[in-house]
Amino acid sequence: MPKEVIDSLCPLFRPLRHYAALVCVGAALAACSPSYDWRTLHNDAGYTIDLPAKPTVEDQPVAVGGASMPMRMQAAHVDGAVFAVGTLTLPDDRDDTRRAALEFLRAGLSRNLEGVPQTASVPVPLAA
Repeated sequence: MPKEVIDSLCPLFRPLRHYAALVCVGAALAACSPSYDWRTLHNDAGYTIDLPAKPTVEDQPVAVGGASMPMRMQAAHVDGAVFAVGTLTLPDDRDDTRRAALEFLRAGLSRNLEGVPQTASVPVPLAA
């Protein structure tokens, strides 16, 4: 192409250069935005958890050993992954109630993970 033709077309492509630069900067910024937006949540049940997104909260009663107990689930969903914590409020502090609740939670977790429950005694310090 002759130089005159190229020089006459340059003003037409100048705005496109700026547009292309803006598109590149926008793409770079979008690539830098994290899909995990971590936040720390403190709960009245006595735990603190870090979740990668704002959690959904669901409260519902569940039947454990023939007794109805309130259960709360908090879950955050990011990129097809689920981060969740559940609490079960026991009606009393009897050993058989705690055992039934642990068995209920263990069986539910094993069912969700399609595994076989395995047990081991582990001391857990409680917050005062």
